[in-house]
Amino acid sequence: MKIMVMAAKAAVTCLGAGYSPLAPGTCGSLLAVLAAWFLIPGVWWALPAAALAAFLAGVPLASLAEGWWGADPPRVVLDEVAGQWLALALVPKSFAAYALAFVLFRLFDILKPWGVNRVQEAPGGWGVMLDDVLAGAYSNIVLQLALLAFHRKGSALAGLLGWG
Repeated sequence: MKIMVMAAKAAVTCLGAGYSPLAPGTCGSLLAVLAAWFLIPGVWWALPAAALAAFLAGVPLASLAEGWWGADPPRVVLDEVAGQWLALALVPKSFAAYALAFVLFRLFDILKPWGVNRVQEAPGGWGVMLDDVLAGAYSNIVLQLALLAFHRKGSALAGLLGWG
C-alpha cells in the first residue's frame, strides 16, 4: 500500500516538481512545456490527448492529495501540467510560440479571470484541476486568435513566432 501512495504522490507532484520551494506551479508548467517539446510526439492529437489523460488522472489524485496536504495544495502540479498541455495543443512547435503559451497560461492561472476562480470552488480534485484546465483553454484561444490574425506570409509577428 505504501508504494501506491508513493506512486500517487510522484504523479500528482509530477516527479517532485511540486516540492519546489519557489513557485511550484511555475515549475510544473515548465516541466509540462519541456515534456511537450522533447517527449510528446508531434502529431496533432498528442497534446490534447495528454492534457485529457492528465486531467482524468488528476481529479482523483488531487482529491487524495487534499487529504494529505489540505485544500488545493501547492504541491499538486498535475493540474498545471494538464492546463499547460491544453494551452500548447494545436500550437506550432516553435520556441516563441511555446514561450508565449507558457506566459499566457501562467498569467491566466495566476490572475484567474472570467470564471477561472469560480470553477476552483468545485469540490475536491475537480476544483483543483478545473481552474487550470480553463486557464489552459483561455491561453489556447488567445494563441489560436493570434494565429488567425498574424499567420500571414511576411508578417513580422508570424516570423518571430515561427509561423511565417
